[in-house]
Amino acid sequence: MFMVVACEKEETSGADQQQTVRKPQPISDMEVMQYLPEVVDGRLVFKDEEAFMNYLQWIFENQRNDMKIEDMYNHLGFVPMKDYYDAGMDLLDSNPSEGKEYLKNYPNVFYDVEYDNSIIHEMQASVMFSYVANVEGVFQVGRKINRVSHNYTYTIENGNTDLIGLICSSNNEINSHEEIVCESLVSQKQQYNYKTMYFDSQHRLVIRLHEVYSLGLYEWSAEANTQKYVWKAWVGKRLDGVTVSWPQGYAKVLNTQTVLTIPSASYSGNQTIRRCFYAYQIPPDVNESSCTTIHTGDKDGVVKTYTHNNAFTANY
Repeated sequence: MFMVVACEKEETSGADQQQTVRKPQPISDMEVMQYLPEVVDGRLVFKDEEAFMNYLQWIFENQRNDMKIEDMYNHLGFVPMKDYYDAGMDLLDSNPSEGKEYLKNYPNVFYDVEYDNSIIHEMQASVMFSYVANVEGVFQVGRKINRVSHNYTYTIENGNTDLIGLICSSNNEINSHEEIVCESLVSQKQQYNYKTMYFDSQHRLVIRLHEVYSLGLYEWSAEANTQKYVWKAWVGKRLDGVTVSWPQGYAKVLNTQTVLTIPSASYSGNQTIRRCFYAYQIPPDVNESSCTTIHTGDKDGVVKTYTHNNAFTANY
């Protein structure tokens, strides 16, 4: 179930004023065809906000089925940022020198961060936007042309395509251009939990939880990745697979009486796997919501498992 829907206000007053929200209905494979974007100059262009949100709902529902999403993009003739990221991670693991060159060639896809003496090549876009952003982080909804990056979002509200090159650059002029709305994500994008489990002195499993607010969407996601100690630092290294899963949970939407079901899910990958368990236009009430996330890594048949009893509050 994707959790991005329009909200309706209940007519109440004073401190009792609350919102009610319509629970989203699943989007079928046939139904999503009416929300398909066009591909224009390598970017996805959605007809309007409704088409964009309904398309994202279909993506959310099918996160575990990469082949279905891949077939959709083959149909559209589009390569999302996520595919560039996955290719870079695979290459970095199989051929480090070529992988490093690949990362340099796509600076708007990768962003290096350091935690606990480790180097993590993060994707510039959040989980959900990585499915709709192109290699530069750009997609369009109606007239609005958006670019997502690790620390900022940029929006050309009047649809001036001449400015796309500027918002994809590192030019300081972006932040002050009168036709571009720049939003900082520094205080709205955060890793709120980081843990490590060691297979041995050279290999470990890293567990992370993320909260992101970007372009009107709140995303909460769980991640697991495997690392190897190389040249005095921990770097991403494929072992025998990683998995992120959760049993059925629930989320109470903040300042509403609405409780949404979080269906059970399980996602597996090679080196890194990160998936959303909450994506909505209103944040959750973390004290009234519950989702148990289970993060596992496998090395030579030895499986390490870390469980957050409630990932909303990072309890374990």
